[in-house]
Amino acid sequence: MAFIMSILCAIPLVPLVLGIIALRQIRERRQKGRGLAIAAIVIHGVTLVLYALALVFGFSGVLDGAPRRDVTGQVTEEGSSEVKDIRMGDCFNTDDNLAEYQDESGGDVPLTVTVVPCDQPHEGEAYAVFDLEEGPYPGREAVTKTTDEVLRYGPHRLRGPLRATLGQTAALHLLPDRRHLERR
Repeated sequence: MAFIMSILCAIPLVPLVLGIIALRQIRERRQKGRGLAIAAIVIHGVTLVLYALALVFGFSGVLDGAPRRDVTGQVTEEGSSEVKDIRMGDCFNTDDNLAEYQDESGGDVPLTVTVVPCDQPHEGEAYAVFDLEEGPYPGREAVTKTTDEVLRYGPHRLRGPLRATLGQTAALHLLPDRRHLERR
């Protein structure tokens, strides 16, 4: 029974306890099945180690495909990130043409992007990040107006080298839409 439970049972410790009980009974009653009881204990021991590794790696973010960062927060290895989690200075790529998200018809902003180290080719760089006020979604027009005001008058104003490159590039807003705000 312990051997079957060690293969089929996802409930931690049940097969391990049954294997130990089986070993005691086999020794006391001089029955057969010692090998199966030991196999059950070993199989479930390995299963417990795999559970522990999955928990450790799951909580550390290694398995979720998130970008890796050094101690200063700079991206060292590309990974997938939700738009709401982009940090100021992050460089990123989208699956589509980035400019399409800012068209007159109000194209949808992607929920995720691929954040890459800035020394690699990239479509966009976050030069300003800020949070909207709490509350219901104010609508695209209000979000655009708030964004323009913050970027024009706030601490994120373009200065220096980035401002000089704007003739060769375009400054676009990745504005949150209702989907982004409902997911926070």
